[in-house]
Amino acid sequence: MPRPRREQQILAAAVEQFGLHGYDAASVAAVGARVGVTKTLVHHYFGCKRDLHLACLAWAGEELLADLESTLVRASADGDPEAALHNLFTLLERRRETWLLLSDALQQGAGSLVPAVGRCRVAIDRVASACTAGLVHPGADEDTAESAALRQGWWGLVTGMVRWWARHPEQPARTMADRCARLLAVTSPVG
Repeated sequence: MPRPRREQQILAAAVEQFGLHGYDAASVAAVGARVGVTKTLVHHYFGCKRDLHLACLAWAGEELLADLESTLVRASADGDPEAALHNLFTLLERRRETWLLLSDALQQGAGSLVPAVGRCRVAIDRVASACTAGLVHPGADEDTAESAALRQGWWGLVTGMVRWWARHPEQPARTMADRCARLLAVTSPVG
């Protein structure tokens, strides 16, 4: 198999491993086994575990960013939070591990180490702003503490839902988006 194709396979397996198990519990040997290669070959291609992790972040970040930009930003720009959530969960249906990998990396400050991760955070924050805009008091500035707290809460809610979803893959994207929307609706201000 050509090296570029093998590298893509390894990266996909490593994203799954790091996303589902976290950096500390992820195993380079399990990544190799998933692809049918040795741990030694994985190390030969990517170096140490940390270098493999950074390569995964860059690859996954660029891949998710392209989809975020083309799908989610448009829906959130329309001002329809539910449409943005449905698009997000549809996008993540086959990429739950990517979201988990990136969210863990962002919590640990990897956005400054891997530019693609930082750009993903900006795109996700734009979607979060659109999804939470109706939850702040009318006329509230997007830069208020309340708005920032709601965006962070949205991020945590979506990430928590995706973590649960990774253990219950039989749940369809639409159901997950509806659940998330119901939880967000609970926090809506009383008119």
